[in-house]
Amino acid sequence: MKRQTASASLYLRGDPERPFPTDQARIAELLKLYKGHTHEPLWFYRIRGTASPSEKAKSRDYPTPENAEILKEL
Repeated sequence: MKRQTASASLYLRGDPERPFPTDQARIAELLKLYKGHTHEPLWFYRIRGTASPSEKAKSRDYPTPENAEILKEL
């Protein structure tokens, strides 16, 4: 069996530098602010003819600096 190196274990949740989030109230608050994404680009929905206002909003709101900060904190 192969042993893990020290660098491989840096990304485990047991690493003190990357603690598992425990403040569930803060996580719930951040999730309310988080803007979800769609796996398809907006042009796909436009060509298909199903570009709803919610799809347009997802494409517009997901790649913002504010959303990146929320993801970072999560």
